[in-house]
Amino acid sequence: YAATAYCEVIRQELNHFGVSVHILEPGFFNTPLIDEEIVQGRIDKVLANTLESVKREYGERFFVEGREKATSTL
Repeated sequence: YAATAYCEVIRQELNHFGVSVHILEPGFFNTPLIDEEIVQGRIDKVLANTLESVKREYGERFFVEGREKATSTL
């Protein structure tokens, strides 16, 4: 947000001198990086390789919430 706000300020300041300021904001594109099925597969692979002692120490809730957070923005 800070970079966007700064660009808005200098856009207004430089407009008086005929200089235009443009803000390019990244967005999501449909790639394997954000494909929910692929992300779920990666999570499953990591969990399959996680030691049972580690799973017990963190508890099931940790892994369930982590999975939800990893896919909530997809």
